[in-house]
Amino acid sequence: MTISECSNLVCWPTEELRCLDSLRLLYIMNCNNLEGKTSSAKEETLPLSLEALTISSCCSVVALPSNLGNLTKLKGLNVSWCNALKALPDGLCGLTSLRESQIWGCPTLKKLPQGLLERLSALKRVSIIDCPDLERRCREGGEYFHLVSPVPLKEIHH
Repeated sequence: MTISECSNLVCWPTEELRCLDSLRLLYIMNCNNLEGKTSSAKEETLPLSLEALTISSCCSVVALPSNLGNLTKLKGLNVSWCNALKALPDGLCGLTSLRESQIWGCPTLKKLPQGLLERLSALKRVSIIDCPDLERRCREGGEYFHLVSPVPLKEIHH
């Protein structure tokens, strides 16, 4: 499913996605008013069947859904060009199927949550581009370097 250029989308479309319990791919792109906040964390629920999630060019997003760590079937996570995103949610250690992660163009994202750090060595591909603080932490001498170095395919640069 692709949701694109939807200016009416401000919060995660959890109510609309609730009945899509076999949804495997979700792409949310160019939704400039999407902030990603809801009044209750319980409402931030993505279908547990998701295998790939892309959130791209949503410049107002400040938070990803809080249940992201419950997506045990998620193999690919792509977050790109979300300039207002300051942090990924905690609890990402539940992403036991995650094999590929791309984080591009998120300049205010300063660190990775502990749960994702724990998963890094199991990934097959990591790509971090145009995220200065994350790049610095992942390069040789950075606090995440020992976690990223075993990843077979990695692309980390500005």
